[in-house]
Amino acid sequence: MRFVYPEFLWAFATLSVPVVIHLFNFRRYKTLYFSSLKFIKKVDQETRSTKNLKHLLVLAARLLMISSLIIAFAQPYIPVKDELNGGKNVVCVYLDNSFSMTAKGTEGELISEARETARKIIERSPDDILFMVCSNLLNGIEKRLVSKVEALSYLDKIEPNGLRREIPQVIEWQKVALQQAEKQETRIGTVQHVILSDFQKNSSGLSKLKSDSSAYYYPIVYSPQEFSNLFIDTLWFTNPIRKPGQLSELNFRVVNDGPEDLTNVEVSVKIGELVKDVFVDIPSKTHTESRISYTEKKMGQFHGSITVNDKQLFWDDEFYFSYTIDKNSLVLVINEEENNKQNIKSILDLESYYITKEKSIGEITLNDFSNVDLVIINGLNDPSSGVVSMLNEFISGGGSVFLIPGSKPNYNSWNALSQKLSLPTITGISESGNKIRSITYKDPFFKGMFDKEKTDVSMNAFKKTFAVNLSNSSANKLIELQSGKPLFVKSSQSGNSYLLCSSLDETFGSFTSTSLFPSIILRAGELSKRQSPLYVTIGEETVYPIYNKSKTERPIQIKGDKSEFIPKNDTRGSIHTISLSGTEAIETLKAGTFEIIDENRIGFISVNNDRRESKVELFNQNEVGEAFGNADIPNVSVKLVSDGQSSVNIDLEKPFEYWRLFVIFALIFLLTEIALLKFWK
Repeated sequence: MRFVYPEFLWAFATLSVPVVIHLFNFRRYKTLYFSSLKFIKKVDQETRSTKNLKHLLVLAARLLMISSLIIAFAQPYIPVKDELNGGKNVVCVYLDNSFSMTAKGTEGELISEARETARKIIERSPDDILFMVCSNLLNGIEKRLVSKVEALSYLDKIEPNGLRREIPQVIEWQKVALQQAEKQETRIGTVQHVILSDFQKNSSGLSKLKSDSSAYYYPIVYSPQEFSNLFIDTLWFTNPIRKPGQLSELNFRVVNDGPEDLTNVEVSVKIGELVKDVFVDIPSKTHTESRISYTEKKMGQFHGSITVNDKQLFWDDEFYFSYTIDKNSLVLVINEEENNKQNIKSILDLESYYITKEKSIGEITLNDFSNVDLVIINGLNDPSSGVVSMLNEFISGGGSVFLIPGSKPNYNSWNALSQKLSLPTITGISESGNKIRSITYKDPFFKGMFDKEKTDVSMNAFKKTFAVNLSNSSANKLIELQSGKPLFVKSSQSGNSYLLCSSLDETFGSFTSTSLFPSIILRAGELSKRQSPLYVTIGEETVYPIYNKSKTERPIQIKGDKSEFIPKNDTRGSIHTISLSGTEAIETLKAGTFEIIDENRIGFISVNNDRRESKVELFNQNEVGEAFGNADIPNVSVKLVSDGQSSVNIDLEKPFEYWRLFVIFALIFLLTEIALLKFWK
C-alpha cells in the first residue's frame, strides 16, 4: 500500500489528545452525601468494571475515527503494478487536432468532444499521476510530464491545424519522451496511452503498430454525424501561357466524398474583380471537372479563389491560386555555325512577345543566362565542359534548353551534354527512312497547334538525320520518322529540354523551309516561359521559385493580413527558391493568398491545406481493435463516441484507492461513539 499524501500521516500525533482527555476527564470524582455509605459502596463495586469498559470503548471509537480520517486524507492506494518500485504512473493523452476532427459530431465538432473526454479522464485520475498531453505538433512543450492542473490548462490551447500524424509515430514519440524523462531522474511506472482520434484510413497508419505488452492503450474513436464532404481538389489552366487580350480557360475539379449524388452544386470563381458562378452535378464518391473562360485584360499579378458550399467540413471549401502575366519572354540563342543563325532569330522576331539575344559560343558567360527563359543551342559541334556546366545550372534553376546539333558534332562531348539533360545520345548518321511519318498530337506540346490531326504526315524534308539511342534517356518522342527513329524529342525529367535530331545545315535537308519548323520553335518558346506554381500546399516539400528577387540580402518574407512568415530560403543557380514545408509553416500559415516581399512586393503566393484530410474514410471500432490485436498489443480497450462524449464513460486502469473506505470507517466509528455515550447509561 502507498499513500498519495504521506505527509498527512504526521497527524497520528493528534491521537494523544483524546487519550489525555480520557485520562483527565473520565477519572474525575464527584462527592455525594448519603446518610449511609453501605449502599453506595455496593453499587460502586458492581458498576465500576462496566464504566471502565464503556470509557475504553468510547476512547477506542474516537481513536479509530480520527485514525480513519487521517488515513483517508493521506489517500492510500495499491499500485497497478507493485513490482515497479515506486515509479510515477503516467497517462499519455494524444488529442488528434488534424482538420478532419473539425467534422460535426452530436455535441459539436469532434475535436471539442475529444477535448471534453480528455478533460474528464484527467479530472478523474489520481492527483499523483503525471500527464503528457500532446497533439500533432509533437514539440518540446508537449514532451513535458505535467500535473493534473497543467494538463487541463494545455488542453484548452490545442486548436485544429494542418499537421497530420500517424498513430504509431505519435506512440513512438511518446515512448522516446518518457525515456528522456527517465534519464532526468523521473522514474516511470505504469504507462497508459489515451488516443482520441477519428482514425482516418489514409493517415492513421494502424498497420505500422508495434507489439507492446508493458503499457495500457485506450483508443477512443470519434464518429461524425455524416460521412460526407465536398471540396475543391485542384485547378489548372488549359493554356500554359497567359497574355493580355488572350482567352484563358481555368479548369477545376470538385470532389463529392459523400454517399449521395449531388446536383446543381454552386461553385463560385473569383479572380480580382471577376466573379463567375458555375453549377455542376457530382455523382457519389467521384469528382467532376468544370471550367470557366475569360479574357485577360492586362499584365500584372493576379490572384483568386474557387469556393464550394459544404455542410460538413468547411476548412477545404475554398481553393486559392495566383499567377503573373508578363509582357515578354527572353530567349538566348547561342550559335556556332554562322550560316544557320538567321533561321532562329527570324522566326522569334515574328512574335513581339519574344526578346531575342544572340551570342556566339565563344562569347558566352554565366551572366548571359540571367532572366532568360529559353536557351537555343544552334549548330554546336563540340560543347565544352564549361558550356555543359552552365547549361546544367541553368536547367536546375527552371530554365529550358532547345538543342540543335551542328553538321559535324563530336559525339562524345554532345552525348555528355545530352545525358546531363536526360536526352538521347547520338549514335551516328541515318540516311534512309527520314520522311516524317507521325506527330504525337496528344502530347501537351502540340495541343492547339493544328486545326486537323493528320494520320499520315509523310513530309520529305530531310536528306539525313542523326540516329539516337532513346532507351538510355527519359525523353518522349514527339515527331517520328518512317524508320521509327525520333526526329524531335522532349525530356520528361529535366524541365523543358528539347532535342532536334538533325542539323539545320542545308546538307541535312530543307526542314527550315517547312511550316513545322517555326511552329515547334515558337511553341517551345511559349512553353518555356518560367512561371511560379499556381499554388502550393502547406507542409509539402514543394520548391517555389522566385524569378525577380532584388539584389538585397534581406530574406524573402511571406506577409498576410494577420501573419508574417520567413520561409526556408535557398538559391539554385540564379534562381531564389522558398519552401513552405515543416511544422513552423503549418503552425503559422493559414490557407489564403500572401504577398512575397524582400524590400518591395515581388508577387503573390497562394497556399492551400493538404486535401488528403478531406477524404472521410474512417476505421470503425472493430477495425481499430483488430489493428491493435494484430500488432500483439494485449492491454487495449477501444471505445466509440458516436452519440456525443457525454454518453461515454471512460475508465482507465487505476490504482485501487482506499480513501473512500476509510471515510466510511470514520463515520461508523463516530456513530459508534455517539451510540455508546447516548444509550449506555
